[in-house]
Amino acid sequence: MILAFSGCGGSVPRTSVNPDETPSGIAIGGRFITGTGETRAGSISVMLRGEGGRERAVYRVPVDSQRPMVYALEPGKYALSEPRSSLGSAQDRIRVEFDGRSYDAPFPRDFLRKPPVELEAGKVLCLGAVEAKLISGLPGREPSLTIRLDDSFATRRELLERLIKDMVDPSVPAQHRNNLLSWSRSLNRSFSELLAEEKKPTRP
Repeated sequence: MILAFSGCGGSVPRTSVNPDETPSGIAIGGRFITGTGETRAGSISVMLRGEGGRERAVYRVPVDSQRPMVYALEPGKYALSEPRSSLGSAQDRIRVEFDGRSYDAPFPRDFLRKPPVELEAGKVLCLGAVEAKLISGLPGREPSLTIRLDDSFATRRELLERLIKDMVDPSVPAQHRNNLLSWSRSLNRSFSELLAEEKKPTRP
């Protein structure tokens, strides 16, 4: 069983696994851009809802600008979903942190158009990077905020390469390195499968 911090607003999944566990996992990163460039102080949470009627799992996945993360989820099929209140009701706004300040924007409907993903035991699926872009408005106007999921091949490859590199990088905090090492076999397998995906011939 995957233990997590839970609530009606979704459970926050763990970032490490025990040697005797074979959960499924997701890899996800963040990209937070302002008028002066990419910031290293941004965060957002995205929701993943599983299939299974009233008993389906709901996860609230934290994403920040510091580094990509791997989270443990129960195997199954999941789709991106709207944010949830503390009572579990769907919200039509999403909140983003930039450099210590909070902004909100309409929930990006493109998230709901992404096809569900199937998570398999013992495997890590790279979802890509959540990109939030804050554009300053004219004097007296609120800035505009756009949010999208970049799940391009190049971004997914970059995230997996970064995670594998962070496992042995002495400048990375020890706890994060240890968490990633618990996923080392799954991450290397996912990276190999992604490279094989690149080599598949495309249809004319």
